[in-house]
Amino acid sequence: MSSVQFRIAAVILVGVALGAGCGTITPKPIAPAAARTRNITSTPHCYNAWEVFDRLCREGLRVVMFGGRKSLYVPAELRVIPQKGREFVDAAAAARGLKVAWTRDRTFAVLYKGVSDDEVNRVGKDLALTDPAARREAVWRAGWMNDVRIVPLLVKAAKDPDAGTARQAFAGLRRITWNAVLALDDSAMGLAAMDLDSKDGNTRSAAVGALDSPRWEIAQPFLEKALSDANPATRSDAAEALARIGGEKTLELVGKAFVDKEHFVRLYAVSALGSIGGDRALALLETALSEKDLSTRQQSAKSLGKRGDAMALALLEKTLSDKDAFVRAAAATALGDMGGEKALALLEMASSDQTPDVRGTAVSAMARIDADKALPFLERALSDDNSDVRHRAADGLRYIGRAKALTLIEKALADMVPTVRIRAVEALGIVGEDGAQALIGKALSDTNVVVRMRAAEALGVTGGHHTFALLEKALADPDSSVRGSAAEALGIVGGPAALKLLQKPLTDQDVFVSHYAADSLVLIGGNEARAMLEETFNNKDADVRREVVYAIGNMGGERMFTILEKAVADRDVGVRNQSIYILAHAGTDRARDLLLRLLAVEKDWGVFFVASDDLRKHFAGDPLAEKALKEAKPPERPKD
Repeated sequence: MSSVQFRIAAVILVGVALGAGCGTITPKPIAPAAARTRNITSTPHCYNAWEVFDRLCREGLRVVMFGGRKSLYVPAELRVIPQKGREFVDAAAAARGLKVAWTRDRTFAVLYKGVSDDEVNRVGKDLALTDPAARREAVWRAGWMNDVRIVPLLVKAAKDPDAGTARQAFAGLRRITWNAVLALDDSAMGLAAMDLDSKDGNTRSAAVGALDSPRWEIAQPFLEKALSDANPATRSDAAEALARIGGEKTLELVGKAFVDKEHFVRLYAVSALGSIGGDRALALLETALSEKDLSTRQQSAKSLGKRGDAMALALLEKTLSDKDAFVRAAAATALGDMGGEKALALLEMASSDQTPDVRGTAVSAMARIDADKALPFLERALSDDNSDVRHRAADGLRYIGRAKALTLIEKALADMVPTVRIRAVEALGIVGEDGAQALIGKALSDTNVVVRMRAAEALGVTGGHHTFALLEKALADPDSSVRGSAAEALGIVGGPAALKLLQKPLTDQDVFVSHYAADSLVLIGGNEARAMLEETFNNKDADVRREVVYAIGNMGGERMFTILEKAVADRDVGVRNQSIYILAHAGTDRARDLLLRLLAVEKDWGVFFVASDDLRKHFAGDPLAEKALKEAKPPERPKD
């Protein structure tokens, strides 16, 4: 332990008073009238809604999604305009056809699609049947229902005396994600805890990462255990969860993470200190700023930006004189997060720093605080001799008003250096209006492939009359990266016109393109998108068939077995391996039977090994699976 770490540990040992719990989570959404917390204001200067949600998290407003994070974009009309946090969450979800379940006095939001009352009632009745086979079929259906009302049914089914039903309920809860499950029903912590000891790294990581979802008094002992785990990845997941929880109640555990022997665990602890508040956490950050390690000082500066108090501001002012330019740039970024007149004045001074990266970062940070005052600095920076300054300034254009931005973005799009043009195109995606589309159209003919990629991506979020015509142009680009970006953008736009255009990239000769096209069909969803995937499975290109299997598996539902029955017998090894993965995670009797069918006839040793391993892992205790594994005769292993 270094002397600095020892001093930090000593500060913690002076005494940490644990705060109260986060309040009781109700399994059902509470009425808006029950809200008792302030509504945070945030201005979206981006088109990725998760960036905004992450900022809201630092203020105590959490957002998770059924099935994990999926693409969610800020509607063009909500960008660059101050938004009330909860209203923004509702609007961003509604724009994608999602519902929001608010829990914990409207400080925790779970996004989901929702299903009909009849579907929920029917599966509830079927789960109460005495026939185990009927319950297994019902729990499989429940696991694919994207609705908060399914969670308590699956939690109960996970304790079913029938092993197959319980196993499938676990699979459904994992598919929903423990984050969403525990936010809605923290009585499920006992189930999630079983995954904390899983030998599978991804399974364990998902469970540890969800420890920020239940109430503090429930999560605390599990977080403490995770911070003592032999695996450093588990300890870092726990430290990251502490950063999302925030508050002085976490300080003791954060301090434990800070003196961890693994550097990246300590970095997560420094990040968490910015979410804690109070004098003790500030003292730790001040001490961390004196570390010799560059990345620790950088993260300390960023954490100070989360606090927003006068003492943190004073420390950032001091950090602007750090000998290392990367640390000074981190301090400039933190001042932009903090805001206020004093921060603006400090950034104005930093805009004259001798290091280009610091100058550019300072100007961009100024734009986040006060666009009007930053405008002359941005204009000057766009003419700087150094391209690093110009590309940082171009990035800052997303923070100023739309009419003012277009003129300066057009100037940046004419820059000789590609990185400047790339940032300018990204800013266009945030401006989001017909004037922006005209410039995006020009960017689609840029000589630099990354500029064209970013232009195609921007089309997915700008809106405008020429979106599909421009995306059709991007789909004909000679570079597969541009075509893939266009295919991805079509999934974001959605609608019948998007489905029509996705037919071509779905069978593209480059697997990168077909992958994004298949993902877009999953994102759009519906019977027409599924039918397109099913038809495409007949393609002669094995890479295309493999992407179809992956996409169909993500869509789920009973219809996926129609394709999987063909996939387990496909002539291509990759297609068969992909089908094994999907079936193993489905976990149903029908999935098991298809895996056993493959195992009985498989001639490739590698595929046989994958199927055997997944059967042992995902169907442990299943008598049919165990019998088949015992009797199976593996093909001859190829010689090295």
